[in-house]
Amino acid sequence: MTDTTSAPRYALRGLQLIGWRDMQHALDFLFADGQMKSGTLVAINAEKMLAVEDNAEVKSLIEAAEFKYADGISVVRSIRKKFPDANVSRVAGADLWERLMGRAGA
Repeated sequence: MTDTTSAPRYALRGLQLIGWRDMQHALDFLFADGQMKSGTLVAINAEKMLAVEDNAEVKSLIEAAEFKYADGISVVRSIRKKFPDANVSRVAGADLWERLMGRAGA
């Protein structure tokens, strides 16, 4: 049986990114024990990775977020290249927000 309430983190360009296997894994992780985890959730794509390197204020804000995860396919591919055994897939931020709102309103 696969644990769906925990997720590995991968170091990429100074950020610790959550690696979800798929959308369901993301939802199970965020709603562990039947309650939504509390904190800031940031979808990390290539533009944000570059912004972190170029802008200290953006870097500080993103580093302070409790949940940073791979959104952009280039970020996912970078994780897969750096960590060949990583079982990580892109979870699109817009789709995740929609599913989170649907679950929160249920």
